[in-house]
Amino acid sequence: MSLLTEFGIKIQTQPRPYCRECGGQMYLRIPKPDADWQAFWGCSEYKAGCGGSRNIDPHTGEPEHHAQEWTQGVTSDGD
Repeated sequence: MSLLTEFGIKIQTQPRPYCRECGGQMYLRIPKPDADWQAFWGCSEYKAGCGGSRNIDPHTGEPEHHAQEWTQGVTSDGD
């Protein structure tokens, strides 16, 4: 597990979560210090039209997720 600290919050960066909408891998998006938005996970298929994203829990540093989505991707039956 890798961690990144932003504004006092330790963010878990590995393993990367998968997108709930398309199953693509997600990338950590980090704002510049003067930006008015917070870090989040965004889908790698954004340019192809997917708008999947996940906020980061400020208490755990993990993205909002279901446990099976972390490394297995999204499947129709939830496995």
